[in-house]
Amino acid sequence: MHSHLNTLSFIPLYAAKLADIPVRICHSHSTAHVSEGIHAFYKYALRPLAPLFATHLFSCSDYAGKWLYGKKREFYVMRNGIDIERFRFSEYSRKRIREQYEISEEEFVVGHVGRFMFQKNHEFLVRIFDLLPIEKKRLLLVGDGQLLDDVKKQVAELGLSDRIIFVGSVEDTAPCYSAMDVFCLPSRFEGLAVVRVEALSAGCPTLVSARCPCLVSTGQIQS
Repeated sequence: MHSHLNTLSFIPLYAAKLADIPVRICHSHSTAHVSEGIHAFYKYALRPLAPLFATHLFSCSDYAGKWLYGKKREFYVMRNGIDIERFRFSEYSRKRIREQYEISEEEFVVGHVGRFMFQKNHEFLVRIFDLLPIEKKRLLLVGDGQLLDDVKKQVAELGLSDRIIFVGSVEDTAPCYSAMDVFCLPSRFEGLAVVRVEALSAGCPTLVSARCPCLVSTGQIQS
């Protein structure tokens, strides 16, 4: 039994123990942040229970493992992987995506791929973009989610509607990275952000929050 439910893993792992399943894996994929409110309260409250019935402890990063299991317990880090070839930079994709969204080659494109939710911190990303001292700039936001309308309202209030592109949810995000000049991920918390690995595979510089662990050390921002 391999459970990927983070703090709720104790539920299926307990059922697995009752069924005499000998190998029971608890896998940590994320962390949390106190500013998440009631959701963070539940995560921190349930955290001690997560590995209770596990025989093996896994995580996607050292950061995620220490968050769920503590610094004294041993765990195995199994990093999230991607098909690197699929995300390699493509001049054709760069031209196609920029033409599709009417972005000139002279414009500097900041990109982001992720759900519109508290964790991803889009509100802060929009403010960062607004302060960017570049005249010809665009922000490419790929994804959908419950906070999408809130972010669109913020964009309109800041008068940035002509600068920010809401791509929506797409089946294949790989071409989008080639259109970007920098990838920005100001997440409030992450386990190991796959989108950052994808951006790096496309040769796109990444600027991320200190709460986004990855194999490669790049720029960091404080939110």
